[in-house]
Amino acid sequence: MSELISQSERWDREWMHYFATEARSTYLVPHWKMRQTSDLRGLSAPEIFDAVAFEENGSPNGVPLRIWAAGDDLVGRSVLEIGCGCGWLGKRIGMMGGDYLGLDYSELALAIARGVSPASCSYAQIEDEEAIAAYSGSRDVMVGREFFIHQNFENATWVLQMGTRLLRPGGLISADFYRGDPAVEQGVIHPAKSPLDPVHASCAFEFSDDEVEELAQIVGLRVVSSDRHLAHQRQFVVFQKT
Repeated sequence: MSELISQSERWDREWMHYFATEARSTYLVPHWKMRQTSDLRGLSAPEIFDAVAFEENGSPNGVPLRIWAAGDDLVGRSVLEIGCGCGWLGKRIGMMGGDYLGLDYSELALAIARGVSPASCSYAQIEDEEAIAAYSGSRDVMVGREFFIHQNFENATWVLQMGTRLLRPGGLISADFYRGDPAVEQGVIHPAKSPLDPVHASCAFEFSDDEVEELAQIVGLRVVSSDRHLAHQRQFVVFQKT
């Protein structure tokens, strides 16, 4: 039965389950009820990852950005996010003066994203080839926030190919691959070259260094940096379009 469900329906269902079981308020806060509290220019990727740079509804207890990109690659730049969900990051990039494009499978998530984001943000369904083609070669950087951890090798290859098509020459792709801590109890984790899990859409796929290099070679990207952070259970990789 699960094979008959489209990717869009699969992720719509995942978001509905999330909203029914988890705190959802931060996704639904519109940009006009937010305020930027710090300048991100000049910050390094680790500093950006941990930065809490926005207040929501007057509360300073925000959520860290959790993206691996330098501040100067985000502020006022043309940013692409594949797997944008409900626009949590998009509305923040838009508030920083960025020209932001978010792509996602879920029509439900995209509808929410459009409603909470400023006019500098654009969104498109990831299978809408005509809408996406209009942005070819227009992006400075592509970022991933809790995204690549959910992609198997086949999906990651396809996503990187799409990102490369949308980037300008020399553009960067920041990817957050899963790399588990053996000392920590793990959830549903599969090797990178496993098929997609028909039940657990939010499972993780673990890539080795060799598999990351293989991805780069297939797509025609150059690995600029690769940083393992055991505490975050991540391998943060930055690719560059040549």
